[in-house]
Amino acid sequence: MRKMEHLKKNELTIGAVIFLATLMLMHTSLPLISAPELMPDYCVAFSVALIASNFLNLNLLKVFILGLISDILVGELIGQYALIFIIVYFSSFIFNKYLFFTSARMIFIQHLILLLIAELSLFMTSISYQLDKDYSLYGIKIILTLLICLGYQKLFQYLKNKN
Repeated sequence: MRKMEHLKKNELTIGAVIFLATLMLMHTSLPLISAPELMPDYCVAFSVALIASNFLNLNLLKVFILGLISDILVGELIGQYALIFIIVYFSSFIFNKYLFFTSARMIFIQHLILLLIAELSLFMTSISYQLDKDYSLYGIKIILTLLICLGYQKLFQYLKNKN
């Protein structure tokens, strides 16, 4: 019983460290990307990978609190990321209830669909207050965010297999 509690605390600590590293990455620019519209959305990639991989035992309250913490630390509209994380959580729940993702290609498609749902939600919630933003490079941003999401998924898969 104690070993189980120790593993849960260890996973929570690792998850918190990865979350804080994600928040630090959001405020640094990538070497070859100069336009701010091309910066990948690390919080969305982190949440999609975390929720889809079931690395931590998440429930609705934990997802909401994680979203509110992201909102506060990123400086976006309060509740925006919390709403997006909840939408991704429910979408993943529905996918896992009716579909069974086993192969790497199916997991890739699951992450792609969840990421597109999250980006569409982010676009719909931010279009009313970010009127001067250029959306012509949004497709490239989604591709970069998907690559970051797959990197997080591989990291969570490695850490889950390690324990």
